[in-house]
Amino acid sequence: MEQEMSPQKNEAENQPERRIKTMAQKSKPKPKPSYDRKAKHPDYVQFQCTAYAFNSIIRDIKDKLNERQKKLLKKTPFWNLIELFYRQRIDMNNMNKSDLDLVQLLKKFDPDTKSFKFGTKSFRIQAMQ
Repeated sequence: MEQEMSPQKNEAENQPERRIKTMAQKSKPKPKPSYDRKAKHPDYVQFQCTAYAFNSIIRDIKDKLNERQKKLLKKTPFWNLIELFYRQRIDMNNMNKSDLDLVQLLKKFDPDTKSFKFGTKSFRIQAMQ
């Protein structure tokens, strides 16, 4: 059975919803959620280390590692990085960020020919099609 709607209700349903304009207000900051910092797996470990701290650690433990420990370190995915500091192939003096290479490269750019000039040769970069 269909019920008859009053003309007022029927007309109200066909009208678009009215929007209320509000002025922007500074909202209260939302409270930060408290995260469970404990790992879900007992084997999970996460470290964060700066290059300076890493260099200091390697320097401190270098003479204290026995052959078995070195062998185990070589099996880790970090051995290539560890070895750089361990064998003193890299140190903090050459770890500083520098844009000097980029500056030198940009000085070689000729905007008129849109190419880089190295000595007597000129190189232009083109998009491959």
